[in-house]
Amino acid sequence: MRPLRRGWAFTLGALGGALGFTVTGLRHLQYKVRLAHLNATFVPRPDDIFISTYPKAGTTWMQMILYQLQTRGRGEFEHILQVAPWYEQLARDGRWRHLESLPAPRLLKTHLLYEQLRPAANARCVYMTRNARDTLISLYHHVSMHSRVNVDFDRVFEQSLRGRPGQPSWQEHLASWWPHRHDSNVLWLRYEDMVKDLEGALHKLSTFCGLPFAEEDKPEILRKCGIDYMRQMSARFDPRFAFYDRERRNTGGFIRKGGVGGVDSHFQERHQQRLDAEVARVRRELGITEAEL
Repeated sequence: MRPLRRGWAFTLGALGGALGFTVTGLRHLQYKVRLAHLNATFVPRPDDIFISTYPKAGTTWMQMILYQLQTRGRGEFEHILQVAPWYEQLARDGRWRHLESLPAPRLLKTHLLYEQLRPAANARCVYMTRNARDTLISLYHHVSMHSRVNVDFDRVFEQSLRGRPGQPSWQEHLASWWPHRHDSNVLWLRYEDMVKDLEGALHKLSTFCGLPFAEEDKPEILRKCGIDYMRQMSARFDPRFAFYDRERRNTGGFIRKGGVGGVDSHFQERHQQRLDAEVARVRRELGITEAEL
């Protein structure tokens, strides 16, 4: 199936109106068809490594960490998606063959639910969670960056908690992956723990993913996975640049703070109260302690 082009917008609008669908709904339907095709034709390798997170929960950081472990701190790239592509984007853009060109072990990022991904029993999944407040604030700035305007914070906040076509809610993603966090082929890591002890996380990931490194490699791996280095290379992580696009302009802004418990004027007391209620409900339903989430 060939990717839809912008010139099809009017045709899609007319067709959508006749059938009772929106253009967004039709594009989502096309994406679901492509994703189903990718899942049906995807040939797993026994050493595949999936990076699973809810959006803005440390995905890019984990891509960088695993790639630097894989290359023992020597890895260079024009864009992170060249070496650790987004599984769903390959489906959306019809670029399935890119998977075949990746060296082993393949590093694949995903925001899919567990049941949508259906990872093979011998695949390894690095599952990363992050404080809900920090995640949603980061997601807001991410959406604003893509929109090139300051979008309405309430809209992003509500969509994150309610979900929308093609994007499950924060709660739904957590409920899907949480029961599998202790599976033998899943390594669960907390963003906050990694901020406190990145070196310890490196050793856990090295052992779990089968990516050994020498002690002399560690300083360079830590340097390249640090916030200062990644900010300097921000354009190489910016999703607005496709992984096949060689033109690069340093817009900055994609790599922001990368910390824990930041202050943001958009996040008000009413948002905190609503989020606290949702987090408390999810903890009760899934049996999650405050120390875990």
